[in-house]
Amino acid sequence: MSTANPTYDTVAARDRLIAKLDSADPDTWAMGHDWYSHARAECRTLSERYRVPFRTVCGIVATLSSMMPWERNIPAAVSILEAWNSGIRTAKDMPSVARSHDPVRKAIMMLNGADPASMIVKRARPHVQAWKTLCFYLNIAGISTRRVTVDVHMWRIVIDDYNSQHRPMGREYMSVERLIIDIAKSRGIRPCDAQAIMWCVITGKSAR
Repeated sequence: MSTANPTYDTVAARDRLIAKLDSADPDTWAMGHDWYSHARAECRTLSERYRVPFRTVCGIVATLSSMMPWERNIPAAVSILEAWNSGIRTAKDMPSVARSHDPVRKAIMMLNGADPASMIVKRARPHVQAWKTLCFYLNIAGISTRRVTVDVHMWRIVIDDYNSQHRPMGREYMSVERLIIDIAKSRGIRPCDAQAIMWCVITGKSAR
């Protein structure tokens, strides 16, 4: 496992991000450009199916996303919603869909009416995933298209180390977010879409 250096050459990082964006073929570009729209549609479908507020579903999906591949993210949320509908109300009785009970406890509190954004960052200031998770929620729910979900994949592009397991936080996070916002502006697309296109390029995945 490599250890990421928290400092990097901003110009070189910007060039790498642009190169990754430009390497997207038309299909991948379309997938990334529409990624959050498709994810949002999936959450709306779950909201209607389980009669749970849309933003609550988005919050649950985002909360469960930490260290979880996207292909498991929606099924994990479905497991929580199914269990909730069956009458389960405690984290210990919920399906084991996350690495710890904390995301599940937060999901339960959201289902009980707590504001998703507040729950995501609750007691989580030192938690490196808190701000990434919050931005992911804001992007999925369509609350903000300017905030950027800076995950380990984005960080790998920035430092040019595709084995890094480092997850950016604090100044690292904000600096990468600013780079992506600047690049998106120069290309006339939304920051969240620029990030999603690059994510699709590096992972080869989509929301479909």
